Amino acid sequence: AKIKGQVLPPGASPLVTAYSAKDTLYAIPGWNGNYQFSNVPVGTYSINFKGHDGFQDTTINDIEIDTLKQVKIPLVTLHK
Repeated sequence: AKIKGQVLPPGASPLVTAYSAKDTLYAIPGWNGNYQFSNVPVGTYSINFKGHDGFQDTTINDIEIDTLKQVKIPLVTLHK
């Protein structure tokens, strides 16, 4: 399964973490804010966006992943 999305603004330089009770995955968005997790095991995940340079963190909870599914996360915008 895959999880993908976009986080803005690019200057927030966030670390994106997807975690469940069993697994933790990390992604660093590209210059345009796009990120992707591939080969995500089945489970219920939370995604944390850890902002830098004064940008606040945010978390999205209860993302259900099942086999061969692709989940697109809505646009996330971090704020100072």
